[in-house]
Amino acid sequence: MKCLSITRKLLLILILSAVTVSISILRAYSETVTITDMSAEAKDYFKRAQKAAEAGNYQVAADYFRKVLELEPDLAVAQQWLNNCLIQISFNNGVDYANHFEYEKAIEELKKALEIDNSLVEIHDWLAFCYVKSGMDSEAITVYEMVTQEKPTAANLINLAMALYRQGKLEEAEVSLRKALEIDPGNEDAVNNLCLVLLKLNRAEEVDALTREAIGKNQGNYLAYNNLGIALIKEYRFEEAVDALTSAIKKRPDLGEAHFSLAAAYIGLGDLKNAGDQYAIYLKLCGGDADKERDAINFLFDQNRYYDVPLEMRDHEE
Repeated sequence: MKCLSITRKLLLILILSAVTVSISILRAYSETVTITDMSAEAKDYFKRAQKAAEAGNYQVAADYFRKVLELEPDLAVAQQWLNNCLIQISFNNGVDYANHFEYEKAIEELKKALEIDNSLVEIHDWLAFCYVKSGMDSEAITVYEMVTQEKPTAANLINLAMALYRQGKLEEAEVSLRKALEIDPGNEDAVNNLCLVLLKLNRAEEVDALTREAIGKNQGNYLAYNNLGIALIKEYRFEEAVDALTSAIKKRPDLGEAHFSLAAAYIGLGDLKNAGDQYAIYLKLCGGDADKERDAINFLFDQNRYYDVPLEMRDHEE
């Protein structure tokens, strides 16, 4: 029976907030327009459009700028304003879709904005984030590698690492997470995710040191306790693993991963009763990983404790 597998998804921490491309880009164009640049009717539309844009009414502004261009088709500044309004509309739509977890629609809108101006790193950043959330890891890696060259932040480096991790590029994921920690040395998500990568690389001793340092800084970091417990299991230090994982569960009782790993630690100690109890709790928390659920169910079945398996998960003959 498999005692341990590391499947907890790396954390996405890019905050979903209604950020916008700076309106200062639009305002800059107004200084180049004079009364002699256009007809009175066009200038009236232009002023209405500019006022709407500065108020954040980008669709109204775009409609007015189109009217300006119907009257003055060669007025470059009006086309620049229109393009920026259209970028802002698509960008805002993309952010709104992402906030509502509709990542496919968000990707479509963000791509529309980039078709107009492919140089806007903020939009590429959001696009890469949506790719990660959609499981499009190859696309996310391509975009994030560009974004992290132009605007490296702890958030986008952590998200890049997630995509690399899921693609099995563990060494590259480690590099990305260490860069994130250079930018933000106290970032708990970067530390916790780095521990997962190192565990996958069978470098448990390094995880031991990293997690103890993280716990020293924040006693409430339940993921650090969880990762420490996993590292200790890999080092066959089962009693210490029980202590670490119990601490994680005290701080976060519904952390299914900790219950599953605690069962593995008890198996290492030969305590099958407590191991079964932890597997039962893991299943009651709805598991979340097919392989782990199967291991837990098979263990309980072998221990004549099939009654602890939730009805919806049973597939053995009683």
